Amino acid sequence: MPILQHICKNILDYEHTHAGLMNGACSELLFLHHYFNSYPEQFNKTVEKKIDRYKDLIFDHIENERIDLSYAAGLSGVLSSVSYLQESQWCSLDFLDIEDIGDIMIEEAIAQFQNHNFDFFYGGIGLVMPFMNRQMDIRKLDPDLLRTLKETIVKTKTDLFWQNPKDKAENISNFGISHGFLPNLLLLAYIADSEADISFIRKTLSEFMTYASMEGTVSVFPSVIETSKENSKYASRLAWCYGDLGISCVLYKIGELIQDQSLQNQASQILLKTTVRKHEESSKVTDASLCHGSAGISSIYDSFYTRTQNPAFAQAGEYWRGITHSYYAPENQECCFLYKAGDEYVYNMGLLEGLAGIGLSLLNKKDWSGILLIE
Repeated sequence: MPILQHICKNILDYEHTHAGLMNGACSELLFLHHYFNSYPEQFNKTVEKKIDRYKDLIFDHIENERIDLSYAAGLSGVLSSVSYLQESQWCSLDFLDIEDIGDIMIEEAIAQFQNHNFDFFYGGIGLVMPFMNRQMDIRKLDPDLLRTLKETIVKTKTDLFWQNPKDKAENISNFGISHGFLPNLLLLAYIADSEADISFIRKTLSEFMTYASMEGTVSVFPSVIETSKENSKYASRLAWCYGDLGISCVLYKIGELIQDQSLQNQASQILLKTTVRKHEESSKVTDASLCHGSAGISSIYDSFYTRTQNPAFAQAGEYWRGITHSYYAPENQECCFLYKAGDEYVYNMGLLEGLAGIGLSLLNKKDWSGILLIE
């Protein structure tokens, strides 16, 4: 059975009980939308009923307040899915209107930043992702709220950039995209409306880039910094969630938003250095997931090839797609790609760690990747 067909069968045979984007009904709807756009002849009544069940599940969770506001598992992720599926022939969530709740999400994002919770999945950044994704323009929301959000983000910066309470207690700062601070600067770049805003972003990026090491280290950036560059460990994994790949994506996007070609070039050079890291101990790759596996790696290289037309990125994307194929287990009828959780491999059907994300990475169209800040 071809890999994509096997992934689709596994997903159709599974029933999520949660609505979430990263590991719930929305993750599967995103895959099904793209899959049946590529293979419309395989769409049938069984698939239609499955999609209708998931739409009912999402509506029920929202209507009966069985969902939080988070990006990973809650309303923010659902609303991001709405914009990506807006014109879907198969999976449109047209019963939801993102504009009706924009100010509420910004108010909650402000509260989260005031509590130093800027987490991508469960904090302030995640709450504004629907407006940084695709169709919605965050600058059309209440200008007073946006000004307060901007002031709050700037005010919560520390000497070690932004720190959540746990990191502050340990006097460290997190460089990861999934739980670290760099997306804060991306958000500021989206809502910047003055030279002072741009100056703050540039100054902070200049501080950040002092931690880059282009020679003599496994990775360009560490996953976590301590009080000095010398104390930081430059062996971050090759992954979207932590390390140079995710950092390159965000730096490049910031460069686009503030019209800084030099920053875009730096991001490309950082990513180019990672292409020499192959499937060995230094990469720390143990599965095919988007989060920290081969599917996420190939998707990032594909994105940068589209942006730069540098053949090294095309070659790297193809190499890591081959690694993804090597993880495929055709004999496993229930879940043809397993996810490494701790010391064991487990079933996962979701976007971040499971089949939905792996399947999306293997399809040609990559317009879903902004969900993880890849584009």
